[in-house]
Amino acid sequence: MKEIKAAAYEGYLWYSDENKPKVFLGDKMVDKIDLDDSSNPFVVEGNLWDAEAHESIMIRYVDGRYLVRHTVVTDKELLGVDDRSLDPVTGKTSDLVATTVKEYLPHRLEGVKALRFLQYWQGEEDAMCEGMTALRPSKLVFVGFNK
Repeated sequence: MKEIKAAAYEGYLWYSDENKPKVFLGDKMVDKIDLDDSSNPFVVEGNLWDAEAHESIMIRYVDGRYLVRHTVVTDKELLGVDDRSLDPVTGKTSDLVATTVKEYLPHRLEGVKALRFLQYWQGEEDAMCEGMTALRPSKLVFVGFNK
């Protein structure tokens, strides 16, 4: 069993027996959430953002078990980062991590204009770019709503 700690989350949980998700706007404390693989109804999908702790939690129920990803986000990442450090001799970058903010229209989320995500990018050497580093998407992290 996986457990999500209690916090004032902004986000949603969509249960298997509901036709729309349960929405949390970050203004009230949400009790701890127990994710038991064998329980019914179960959370089909969820995204939670704890603004105080800068923690994002992604929940998916796939093939009878929960997949949960926790990501701690820095203030710098929330602003949109481009941490490329270019080596002037080789023309390559090292440890490249960049973030961009993306917004998506909601589906059945009442009182929400858009879902906000951080797109993380990782630098990888690309043979199609003469061996130079190119940015590739690495993960998408929920960071709350645009209300």
